[in-house]
Amino acid sequence: SRKGLAVLMVESDSLEPKMYLYVPDLDRTRRVTGKQIATSMMGTDFSYEEFSQFQKTAAETDTKRIEEQTVDGTPAYVLETTPGGADSVYSRILTFVDQARCIPLQTQFFGVNGELSKELLATPDEIKQVGDRYAPHHVVMYDRIKSTRTELILENMEIDVELSDGIFHPKRLGMAP
Repeated sequence: SRKGLAVLMVESDSLEPKMYLYVPDLDRTRRVTGKQIATSMMGTDFSYEEFSQFQKTAAETDTKRIEEQTVDGTPAYVLETTPGGADSVYSRILTFVDQARCIPLQTQFFGVNGELSKELLATPDEIKQVGDRYAPHHVVMYDRIKSTRTELILENMEIDVELSDGIFHPKRLGMAP
């Protein structure tokens, strides 16, 4: 469990978003750059690149829709993403999106050798409606090479909350809003 860990991604006109990580144990914020993008986030099965993809902020990518499939009986659109940039460790990423609720049910990350490296799965019973939207409240990242897994649990979610632009600054990470 990594309580208090904070990640900030700032998108801009540049090709890649700026990513910052606040580590509560060190009471410090650091910027994630270059080859660090492929490294583990705090010893979890998520790399910064996967987290960026999960948040849909991956910059240098080519995405196209391919043949629809079903995931556990749920009709899904399938998006095939070819990551760009020299720092990516993936040759392609497949995202299976629930057609009715418009949320990712499964994401598969394939290494440069074409082998399935990691897989992110939303727990179907933990997809909950919040306002007029749906969100997975429990997802598991499986590392298919190392045979490990990391769970993410969303305990509370608010939508369309008024926020000051000032809180989106690296120096503010780790501070209570």
